Amino acid sequence: MLGIGFINHANEVQTQEIGSYVNSLKDNIKISDHINKTVILKQSLKQNIGSVIIIWILGCTLLGSFLIYGIVLYKGFSIGYTASAIIATLGTKSRYDFCGIFFAFAKFSFFACNFYVI
Repeated sequence: MLGIGFINHANEVQTQEIGSYVNSLKDNIKISDHINKTVILKQSLKQNIGSVIIIWILGCTLLGSFLIYGIVLYKGFSIGYTASAIIATLGTKSRYDFCGIFFAFAKFSFFACNFYVI
């Protein structure tokens, strides 16, 4: 929610900078000849496994359990900011298929998390 709030309350200059960054990233993905998906997957797994190990070790201690909230807050802010920046720049009903798929995935993830908590 914090990431979404930051995007929604950004002034016009910040909104233009975010839009230009997302559009340049989209254009770079379009013009790249070859995207090595296995390398991206390996990097993502290394980063996420490291986070899981750190959270597990911190969860074993009493004082570390409070740091877990900070890690989860940071990851939640990052995901919310990224998702809302993409949706704010490209829109939900754009001609880009990946944006619609991304928006649908974000909605599903949100509802799945809320359903799990209940």
